[in-house]
Amino acid sequence: MNKTTVAALASTVVVLVSVGLGGVASAMDKAVTVNIDGENRPIHVWGTTVHDVLTDQNIVLGEYDEVFPAADEPISDGTVIEVNYGRQVTIIIDGVEKTFWTTATTLEEALTEIGLHDSDARFSVDRSMPLGRDGITVSATTPKEVTIKADGRDVKVTSTAADVAGLLAENGTLDFQDLANQACILRPSLTGILTRLEKAGLVVRLKPSNDQRRVYLKLTNEGEKLFESIGAQVDERYDAIEQVLSKEKMLELKELLTALSKIEQHLK
Repeated sequence: MNKTTVAALASTVVVLVSVGLGGVASAMDKAVTVNIDGENRPIHVWGTTVHDVLTDQNIVLGEYDEVFPAADEPISDGTVIEVNYGRQVTIIIDGVEKTFWTTATTLEEALTEIGLHDSDARFSVDRSMPLGRDGITVSATTPKEVTIKADGRDVKVTSTAADVAGLLAENGTLDFQDLANQACILRPSLTGILTRLEKAGLVVRLKPSNDQRRVYLKLTNEGEKLFESIGAQVDERYDAIEQVLSKEKMLELKELLTALSKIEQHLK
């Protein structure tokens, strides 16, 4: 075999090897899309399985995280891999705590998963609030039936309110004594509170023409706006107190305050 033949053969081998390696490289390189919590990330990766992609992107899955297709599934050009991170959600409903894990990215979606999507409960944050990787803790108040006096009559209404402003906001106009009873506030204390609210332009006092001895209370437009802006914060404070004292002690406290209110009425 002469030198020319050897050189030609060597060149051919080099070309074949190069083509072969190039084919292998081409086969190993994949154009895939990784969708993380709804956000697409197109990438090129050297690998054959979903696990290879996760490793390449430094994606470590925890106990409550999900991936589809499964980590041991093969990939090809165009494969879409969905990664959904788990989030811990704690909802305190009327003082009762419920904790669960979800891959939902908004509170609304999480509520749907546990059957609270159509609930009439009032939440401390907007239902459309996005959920971060750290999760969220929210409080909620469910509607309760309370009895108020309106024009001298007992009227049953449904309310999620727990304070003076809330009761007025939900029921329009309330009798002074009924407001004191519902809010568990003694008359002297309520008088001071209402005087300050009245001076601030948040509440007005009304007297019916047929009975000047009775006083009804109503939020002004400014009062309603203020309640709408701080109502959720007030609920959070009540929930925080209830968490420390427990729901049972809060009920005991309300019973004691109600009893004190009745004593005050008896001594008048």
